[in-house]
Amino acid sequence: MKYKLLFFFLVAIKFVWAQKITPIYLKSGNYFPDTLMYVSQNEKQNYVILQFRTLPDVTLFYQKYGIKLLEYLPENSFYANIPSGFKLDQLPESISGVLKIKPEMKLDPSAWSNRKVKDIKLIYFETVDLVQLLKSIELKGYSILRYYPTFKSIYVQAKLDNSALLNLEEIYWIEPAILDLDAFNLVERNNHRANVIGSIVKPGKGLTGKGIKIGEWDGGDVGSHEDFNARLTVVKKKFGINNHATHVCGTMAGAGNLDPLTKGMAPKAGIYSWDFYGDITAEMDTNYPKYGYTLTQNSYGYSPSDDPCVLRGNYDATSRELDLMVEKYPNLLHVFAAGNSRGDNCRSGGFKTV
Repeated sequence: MKYKLLFFFLVAIKFVWAQKITPIYLKSGNYFPDTLMYVSQNEKQNYVILQFRTLPDVTLFYQKYGIKLLEYLPENSFYANIPSGFKLDQLPESISGVLKIKPEMKLDPSAWSNRKVKDIKLIYFETVDLVQLLKSIELKGYSILRYYPTFKSIYVQAKLDNSALLNLEEIYWIEPAILDLDAFNLVERNNHRANVIGSIVKPGKGLTGKGIKIGEWDGGDVGSHEDFNARLTVVKKKFGINNHATHVCGTMAGAGNLDPLTKGMAPKAGIYSWDFYGDITAEMDTNYPKYGYTLTQNSYGYSPSDDPCVLRGNYDATSRELDLMVEKYPNLLHVFAAGNSRGDNCRSGGFKTV
């Protein structure tokens, strides 16, 4: 008798484990998917979140079921594009749960509180017909400012009520577009030990930046200077010479001709200059094939209005675009300044300043 009880007990444990659902963690909250047994037989949605028992092979899964797995989410989960005519109750048992995408899941509530929102950035699924989506957005009364198919992003002019955008199933994320950037800079050649690795005397490595191209995005044009003129190309001339941009260029690649003590980190590197008044990630993406820079220098951060403590260190749409570029261009490294905001700590002890 006791062996029968043990058998049924083990079967029950296996059944419970098989039905175990882990919450999916989104910025709007934690959501539990429905198990397959609770998915309606006639329910049809083009886009859902699928949670798997173990990570699938994305290509093989698509070949077998025709379901396109899109961006990955925590806990073995993916946004998924369900093909036309496919009913959710036909999903394979390798899927532990299905989460319907609701409007409130598409935003971070804290990103909208106490913010002046002028423009909105939308992120759409990669399988979407962009032309049709743009028409749908315009039919809802929004002015489209610009869009970037590489990043699957669209910028629109904000309205008092933007809930209509959340109801478009092709869009899975919306957030306020960043209004302003603030410049950062501190001279750190010795602290970074660039003086040691640049030395031709052992244990130095003789690394000077020769043959390396760097893209700099800053508050305006890099000005003329004897320390880098021969290696400087100002690509985007719109807002005039900016002292901070020039200072950063010197910190980054100054030759120390006038004063050897002010030599930059990579004194023989080539520099390409843009201002940061625009869509920086789009400029990085479109200019990389032409100029072939291997580093981007970004000595700036969000202005205080876009960087309250509740959002500091937040993974936003710009973070996502930088990640997409890392995948697209494996040899391109993005370098960001940590900032000069030690007096603006969100937590005691100097933490959470970046």
